[in-house]
Amino acid sequence: MSPAAPLTLPADFTDKVRILSDTECWPWLGEVSSWGYGVTDKGRMAHVWAYALHYGEGHIKPGYHLFQKCGNRLCMNPKHMRLRKKW
Repeated sequence: MSPAAPLTLPADFTDKVRILSDTECWPWLGEVSSWGYGVTDKGRMAHVWAYALHYGEGHIKPGYHLFQKCGNRLCMNPKHMRLRKKW
């Protein structure tokens, strides 16, 4: 899946993410939930926000959820994320 448009990240995202190379994890530096995932100031799951910024809103279809294939719950690199069918 390719980005919907050239990627321009808002400051409120880049202030809370350490963006490294395309192949490395981009660690979330903001608030972390009790289950270990990044959470935005508005209560949104940070990795879902990162994915939406990259691919556009609406790419997570009903019946699917987003996971980090790298296994790092704080990773915000959209290239490390995959959609998986819910059980």
